[in-house]
Amino acid sequence: MLTRTSLIVIAIEAARDGIPAATEVGHELLDVARRLRKRPGLYHFDDLAVEYQLTRPGPGRDRFEAALDGVAVDPELVTTLRVHLNNGLHRRLTAREMHIHENTVDYRLRRIYRLAGLDPRHPELITRLRAAMTVREYMQAARSHRADRAHGPGF
Repeated sequence: MLTRTSLIVIAIEAARDGIPAATEVGHELLDVARRLRKRPGLYHFDDLAVEYQLTRPGPGRDRFEAALDGVAVDPELVTTLRVHLNNGLHRRLTAREMHIHENTVDYRLRRIYRLAGLDPRHPELITRLRAAMTVREYMQAARSHRADRAHGPGF
């Protein structure tokens, strides 16, 4: 019987004296990949550099996390945005995956833009939305992980 294992592997290059620091960065990258539910595979630092930087503490991360607060009141909108971004902004794929009409996708996207205070004609819209979703998902996973650890084993 063949058993398949799904692994996320982080590859870091380092000189001998840089191994301890590289190991720490590797663990941080693995944490990012897991919390953001990346697909199994081999990742180098460059593959996760944007996500890594967005998830480091600071005012930028805080701003991006708060950017979708207005949207987060409706989980359906958050799901639509996540699916749409994951589908490369193809509304037909988003509609098909969510089992909704393409016009419904358009309507939800307009609501997301309005609630987030974003202008859909602005060229940086998608970059900002993707960054905000990355930070929000990472922080939610971090809070969930802390809550699980607080309850201890057996819960």
